[in-house]
Amino acid sequence: MRRSADPGSLRLRAGATFLVGMIALLTACTKSSPTQATSGSTAIGPNISVASMSVVSQTLSSGSRAYSVTLRLKESGGAAATIAAIDLTFTNGSTVIAASHVERPISDTSNVCPANGTVDTRELITTDDNAANPAATSVSAAVTFTDGASLTSRATATRDVPVPAPPAAVTVSGLVTDSATSRGLAGASVQVMDGANAGRAVSTDGGGSYSLAGLSIGTFTIRASANGYDAVQQSVAVSKDTRVDLRMQPTTNAPPPPPPPPPPSGPCAYSISPSANTVEWKGGGFTLAITRTSGSCGWQATSDASWITLPGGSSGDGSASLGYVVTANVFGSGSTRFGGVTISWSGGSARLAVQQAPASMLCEFTVNAPDLTNVPSAGGPYNIGVTWVDTGRPPGSCTLIVSTDPWITAPSNTQASFTLNVQPNPSPGTSRSGSVRLSSPDRSATIGVTQR
Repeated sequence: MRRSADPGSLRLRAGATFLVGMIALLTACTKSSPTQATSGSTAIGPNISVASMSVVSQTLSSGSRAYSVTLRLKESGGAAATIAAIDLTFTNGSTVIAASHVERPISDTSNVCPANGTVDTRELITTDDNAANPAATSVSAAVTFTDGASLTSRATATRDVPVPAPPAAVTVSGLVTDSATSRGLAGASVQVMDGANAGRAVSTDGGGSYSLAGLSIGTFTIRASANGYDAVQQSVAVSKDTRVDLRMQPTTNAPPPPPPPPPPSGPCAYSISPSANTVEWKGGGFTLAITRTSGSCGWQATSDASWITLPGGSSGDGSASLGYVVTANVFGSGSTRFGGVTISWSGGSARLAVQQAPASMLCEFTVNAPDLTNVPSAGGPYNIGVTWVDTGRPPGSCTLIVSTDPWITAPSNTQASFTLNVQPNPSPGTSRSGSVRLSSPDRSATIGVTQR
């Protein structure tokens, strides 16, 4: 005989079934569609950290020291970062021993750390020329990076500096060639111009090869010269045997006659100030101070570059100010060029090194606009001033693209200042906002307009 179910347990099971059904219904109604956009997302920006940093310390033959640093950078923010510069500071306790600022720390052409990737810097060499200083025991690195737009940030790291290794000799070798034919140039002179190795020189062999052995490590300038060619020089940072190839441009004019020897006299000496000049692309006129420190001999000045001239004379007897002119570096844009002025006298010489930056050739501009944040409802004309920045571009070669909201009229493109017109507000008393957008291939700007 079957037993009848208890009415209370029937009601309990029915209620449980109803509750499970409601929970399933609510879950189905609140679940997001796979195609529904998720709110609250944030923009991706680069995040750079120093994954590793290797440091080498070396004592030079002069007693001074050179420090070599290589960093491995890591990006973890999911966006590529441009590495703008690295600042290195070497200390011993609380005393700063040496410091350096290095732009383009990865390479001369690319300074980008890829998204979620790593990149190694080139070897960054800092020299402490004061042999009386103690050796550095610590180095701190500050890495400045940007997303190429609005973000600029820094990553830092600190490492111990190892005990300096004893003096070591390195070799710089390479090939000197004709830039037009790639033929090796025999008999060209290759010379170290500055630093602890200044004055070391060698001539190329029959195939254009050279080798400078027994050099102290550090940063210095190598210069190649040959009859019928423009002199060329290159700055190198050396901590091990290094290859440096030099390409020479045939001169377009007959080589100038050699300068006359300085007049004979008793032993004497001169000093010059400054010993180096970094010039912007526009060039200009400059002055070199020549000071006789002993003796009574005269001096002779010569320029080794056609773009450096001595309009005020090239010789003297005793202390003087020598004027020289650097012409604008607008041809072959994109290349830094090097040259100099040598002051020679009986028994010695001194050289002023000149480095000139190239023209940027960008279409840069500035905007001068009135306050357009409270334009009356009647509207009206407004003058917008546009000034092109002198970056080496020929006049009239840059064009500005202008775009506006429909109730603001302006020329669609222009090469100069222009007038824009704000049309009357069809609903006076009801504010409306718009903008005027200006852009060139290298620069953009926006002017906000609010009409009452």
